[in-house]
Amino acid sequence: ESACNAERVCKVRTLLSSLTQHHDEYGPPNQSLDEGIIDLLADLRHLCDAEGLDFAEFDRMAHDHYKVELTAEPFTTGGS
Repeated sequence: ESACNAERVCKVRTLLSSLTQHHDEYGPPNQSLDEGIIDLLADLRHLCDAEGLDFAEFDRMAHDHYKVELTAEPFTTGGS
């Protein structure tokens, strides 16, 4: 199933919103988007360490996917 970039943004905003509402370690519900992203990335690194996975390799692969998705459908900024 293919998702458009706007759907991807919506999905990750929902994820971050859910994390801030249900887990104190992600800060208060009014935590900035920057802080939520940083906390999520740090925790994903911890998960990879615990599971013996290579976060840096996953990050490189994700960046490659992102570049392809941008090429397929350029995302325009402009708010939520």
